[in-house]
Amino acid sequence: MNIIKKILMTMIILSSFSFGNLSKGQLLELAEMSWGIREFKLYQHKRYNHLFTVFHIDRNTTSLEKIEEIKKYAYCTESFNAFLYEISELTNEEYAEIISFYQTDIGKKLNQAYIGFHPKILNKIYKKSQKKKKISKEKTLLIMLIFKELNLINLQSYYEVDRLMTEKLVDKKNPKYSDESIIKYADNIRSIVKKNIKEYGIVFFRNFTMDELKEVLKYAKSKGGKRELDVFYRGLKEAYFHQLYSCEKLNFNITSKK
Repeated sequence: MNIIKKILMTMIILSSFSFGNLSKGQLLELAEMSWGIREFKLYQHKRYNHLFTVFHIDRNTTSLEKIEEIKKYAYCTESFNAFLYEISELTNEEYAEIISFYQTDIGKKLNQAYIGFHPKILNKIYKKSQKKKKISKEKTLLIMLIFKELNLINLQSYYEVDRLMTEKLVDKKNPKYSDESIIKYADNIRSIVKKNIKEYGIVFFRNFTMDELKEVLKYAKSKGGKRELDVFYRGLKEAYFHQLYSCEKLNFNITSKK
């Protein structure tokens, strides 16, 4: 049993929330076979490191007690449970399609492509690749068709706006969260996301052949392929909401002990 599975098994067994359609065993299999749960754990880790900057805390001089509070807030159990619940809402049919795909060589290749990739890294690689060999129009079109089938532009755009709406509930008087500001942000974010996805996608799929991309497109058109990304963003949305509300006491403990 690998480290990721051990961590997830411990967290899932200790969790007391009710599952949706999937069992604990199925969630564990998804954790091993697919990228979604692993990406969320990486997201939590990045958030943990970022919180030291947000709270203006020097981890080299602060107390172990404060560090522990930050860790509890970053890895908030309620937030993780909310994310897992959305993933567990997959139907058994959708789950079977996802697992079947990731058992194939192309599915394993796609899963592997997620490891270690970050928008900044993708952007840097994209800029370098533009100076070298450019990707064909046919391949670019196929990549964009995959994203269109997955509804990625809409899912990411809606998620970014939802984050602001959630933050607004906490800080209603902040002009950043005025109705006008959010409407303006919503108008701009879609074009930004569309541009980024095209650039990152070209890098992300740069080692895929046309035939492999066609297989990925076939998966993207399936119920499981579409729902995999849908529940991931639903999970992110719910996790962020619980981060701000269910874990609010942990946040207060951090700021009150400065």
